[in-house]
Amino acid sequence: YWTDGAPLQAGVFIRRRSGRPFSYAYDNNTPTTVFGDSDNEERNLFYVPTGPTDPLVDISSLVAAGTDDDFFAFLSESGLNNYAGRLAGRNAFEQDWATDIDLRLQQDIRLPGNFDHKLKLFFDIENLLNLFSDGNNINRFVDNGDVNEAVPVLDAALSADRSQFVYSNFNPGNGNNNGIPYTIDVDDTVWRIQAGIRYEFGGF
Repeated sequence: YWTDGAPLQAGVFIRRRSGRPFSYAYDNNTPTTVFGDSDNEERNLFYVPTGPTDPLVDISSLVAAGTDDDFFAFLSESGLNNYAGRLAGRNAFEQDWATDIDLRLQQDIRLPGNFDHKLKLFFDIENLLNLFSDGNNINRFVDNGDVNEAVPVLDAALSADRSQFVYSNFNPGNGNNNGIPYTIDVDDTVWRIQAGIRYEFGGF
């Protein structure tokens, strides 16, 4: 009687979002020292060396700091090595895609009387995939620097004879993910459960 004419309702909401494009750039010390840019912002596209012996790049500071292997691993992991010997493409990279799957169960319960009043009970699960496994649907994004669409890689200066970029201070992401600086969006990653009740007045 209480649920006559009101079967249990189930609804699924699915949203699939593409990631925003971004570029890899020099860190914010470089625009001033190399390019004379007084704004000191990370918006100069990064030159990708062909390897440790690229004649246009001096990586001796990275070798001294012990970060040269991490640096070249980062070029491979990020896909920057596809631009070896030239500037990385502007907005040639893309943040991770994100998927949201939410579930709602709802049951209407008729109340006694002649006014057709109802109780609506609902049960929501947000980010259903993450409920099944902590490794599912982790929404993360690459950390940007001063400019929203640019990710800083390292500092660069010019050699004394101005024939080479002198690379230093490689440390994006503190070495995590082969140096790719990711941040997890906790609000969009963790699963949530919500239950509620709503009273609906009928006609008189």
